[in-house]
Amino acid sequence: MRTLLDSPVGQRLEETLRCFLENAGSIPRTAEALGIHRTSLYYRLRQVQEVTGLDLDNGGDRLVLHLGLRIHTLLEPDSAS
Repeated sequence: MRTLLDSPVGQRLEETLRCFLENAGSIPRTAEALGIHRTSLYYRLRQVQEVTGLDLDNGGDRLVLHLGLRIHTLLEPDSAS
């Protein structure tokens, strides 16, 4: 998770990943919620996979990422969720 957050586009990728996971992996709902085209969403999700080395098609990897985001939110004093 730290690798993702420390990347140059980490904040955008974190927001994208969080939205994707909160929308149960639904591409149409996630793209709509983010206000981006599906192609842009696929690009961002590929970036997440490249940065983290995890596969979003793998349930275990998705769980690790989701838990990482939740833990990050709990541990960051200035996080608002």
